[in-house]
Amino acid sequence: MAVRTLGQQGGHKDTAGKRMISNIGCEDMCGDHWQWGDDYGSASTSGSYGAGYDANDRYVGGQIYGAEYRVLLVGSWALAAVCGSRSAVWIYGSLALNADCGGRGASEPLHAESGAFYA
Repeated sequence: MAVRTLGQQGGHKDTAGKRMISNIGCEDMCGDHWQWGDDYGSASTSGSYGAGYDANDRYVGGQIYGAEYRVLLVGSWALAAVCGSRSAVWIYGSLALNADCGGRGASEPLHAESGAFYA
């Protein structure tokens, strides 16, 4: 466990003048992530997006004609019905790019004692 003194390095401070550092020692971080799940599905022209087979059949030839789609586990803000910090999206192929999906992380504040924080 490393002990560092507050104010020793740069970084943002909250309204009480305390540095904002996660419980694993990271600070000033932001970004998105996508996570591809193990489950498979398929897109159809009818908009039902359901596969006519289950995951046990995914390597059997002749089951699907077209691109095989994997579940994308992300945060989404595209539609009010599914928006939030987590979402399972079934309509994207592995090479998809989309501006309305991205993961969100969370952090918990550290307890500062005697002007030091623990990372």
